[in-house]
Amino acid sequence: MFAAAGKNPGETQAKNPGQKPSTEESKNPGNAETQAKTQAKTQGKNPSIKTQAKTQAKTQAKTQAKTQAMTEILAQISSPSFTAGIVLVDDVVTETAPIVRFMRRWSRDRVRDYCAKYHWKIVVVRQGPREAEAQPLPAEPPTPGITQHEESFEVVLPDGQVRFVYFDDNAGRRAISGRVTRREAFRRAQELLNGAAGKAQPLPRS
Repeated sequence: MFAAAGKNPGETQAKNPGQKPSTEESKNPGNAETQAKTQAKTQGKNPSIKTQAKTQAKTQAKTQAKTQAMTEILAQISSPSFTAGIVLVDDVVTETAPIVRFMRRWSRDRVRDYCAKYHWKIVVVRQGPREAEAQPLPAEPPTPGITQHEESFEVVLPDGQVRFVYFDDNAGRRAISGRVTRREAFRRAQELLNGAAGKAQPLPRS
């Protein structure tokens, strides 16, 4: 009886390590894997949620930008030989007088630097809001030709490009600056224009 009783613990101990896990225990690893996959899918959706939030923020920003009024500036440019006006919308030139039409689509800083280079005076006449719906009129195509300024000839080519040929009537200054006479400058301006239009123009009167 003692021997039989002694076998029971041994048999129990021998069988315990080799026993198969119960049905519930065998299912637990699968449940853990399913939970892990579910969490991974949930985490994978987070970037898309962030992307949607960013897209909504950008859309709202664009809508607010459209509703805000644009700034319109009327400026006057003065030089020894002419006075002209320009209109800037959001610091970009949209309208100009014919003599400074080459400034169209220039930025405010570029206009300021150009005027400073030639010692022209520029002042703001009026500044205020401009409704976003009121779009500026499209710029008219430039008319090819030659325009005489105080110290240069402005050449407008048929494709809209603008060139300048500078001159000086003072022989002493010409020797220093390297500029040419008025007549020679006009001849060169005609060569630029004739290369595209093939027409000659008389020398403009000063």
